[in-house]
Amino acid sequence: MSTGAAAADPLVYFDGLVDGDRQSFRMYLALTAALVAAGIALLAVGILFPASDEAEFAGLQDLAVKLGGLCISSLGTIPLSQCLTRRDRLIAAQGLRAFLAARLQAAGSPEQALAELYGEIARMYQVRMS
Repeated sequence: MSTGAAAADPLVYFDGLVDGDRQSFRMYLALTAALVAAGIALLAVGILFPASDEAEFAGLQDLAVKLGGLCISSLGTIPLSQCLTRRDRLIAAQGLRAFLAARLQAAGSPEQALAELYGEIARMYQVRMS
């Protein structure tokens, strides 16, 4: 991304923010889904298939149940709150981008649209502080 393109279209910054948060959100969901699927599959193997009397497979059922439980319990190490935070940031960035796009279309220049946006943010901040 060149500086000239970003100056000409300030929405480019929002596109990068939205893309990054969308990718992070998908990564958290994919990792969680993979761990849940692996855990359930291992638990199912351990529970549904009876233990064998053969020496080779004697501990397989117990091992499958333990590994399935390990996959499910490891979900506690994934910060799912980050997934929710990413989702909220994604929604806010998309809304702000749409708002700014409407302002850019109504205003004559990006500088004027950004000045109006900053003015509205300052007014909202002053109202909350008083």
